[in-house]
Amino acid sequence: MKTKISNMFGTKEEISIWPVLLCLLFFLNSSILPPRENPFSENEKLGLVLTMEELKLSQDVNEFLRNKWGLDVFVSNQQNAFWDLQKMKRFLKNQDRNNPLEFLSEGKFNFPEHQEIYNTYVLRGNASINGGLYVAISLQEANCLKLLDRVDQTTNPDLLDNYRDLLLSYGNSLREMHKGMAELGLIYTPQFMSDQTYETIINKKEFYFENDIM
Repeated sequence: MKTKISNMFGTKEEISIWPVLLCLLFFLNSSILPPRENPFSENEKLGLVLTMEELKLSQDVNEFLRNKWGLDVFVSNQQNAFWDLQKMKRFLKNQDRNNPLEFLSEGKFNFPEHQEIYNTYVLRGNASINGGLYVAISLQEANCLKLLDRVDQTTNPDLLDNYRDLLLSYGNSLREMHKGMAELGLIYTPQFMSDQTYETIINKKEFYFENDIM
């Protein structure tokens, strides 16, 4: 199995992800555990691993930016991602599942796509404060859109409850960053979402699922 990834400059390449998937899905399975009341599908297991790595990506990129520029927005983004990730780890623990990020150091990722994004975004964020701001908001936008897509493919009620909370956090961060950049005279246009979806999110105090952005 291969997947096409795009970096922020628009170039694409194919990367085989079967070894990565087999390794990561191992963390979410255990033959010695009793059957669960609401078992995950294989697609849900993969989505959960991806979501956690995306949170780590946000955490690590904003950690780099806060150390470089010291802006409150990067501090807030890093802390939000950190606490969201802790919630997801507790969720896994309550499900008697292992943490797929357990052995990853800062700036290191299981998925080649995430490693490429991290390397590219810290390079751009290192160049200027404005570059850092655009990196931070575009990363949050991309993560939010991916999670919205995952919600459409998820039926597990326990997982959906956690995705609800995470979407609220993503929405709050997007609104704060958009507002802060506007106050600095910086205009951000969505890079991944439709204009309608993005405008709905930044103009609502709360949103959960696709019904809220139709």
